[in-house]
Amino acid sequence: MKTTKVVKMMPACDFAAISDVIDSNESGNDALLEERPFPRRFGAPIWHMHENLHRRERLVSGWPRICLGRASDFAQVGAAEWWISTGKAIRGARDDDGRPMCKLHGSWMLDLATFDHLPFSSADSTNIGRTIGPAMPDAVPTPRRPRK
Repeated sequence: MKTTKVVKMMPACDFAAISDVIDSNESGNDALLEERPFPRRFGAPIWHMHENLHRRERLVSGWPRICLGRASDFAQVGAAEWWISTGKAIRGARDDDGRPMCKLHGSWMLDLATFDHLPFSSADSTNIGRTIGPAMPDAVPTPRRPRK
């Protein structure tokens, strides 16, 4: 896999979010998980807040990291509905001691008013589509080469 080779050349990169379709159906997004261009240990599926909690449970128990993504009625980070949905998502992703069962990434959640209160191992402040763009669906970052 060409992407796997590139990933190995980026030691500072811990994971990559697996492409999905916001506001899509769960079976469609599950199918995209199987098409990921890199190893499972490096991939992070995205669970959107409008999706079924059973899917979240399955992702949490089967992946080393998942991304929590906002969508639909939960698009405004920090709104009352968003906090309720995020609370449910995180409560269901914890073990009996209250620790996350996998690493959690907060998509669009790098605001101290929210990030500081949640057990995320990482977060971002913008969406992946804005960073890479829909015009470049197969884009893979090129690692920097050492200067001579």
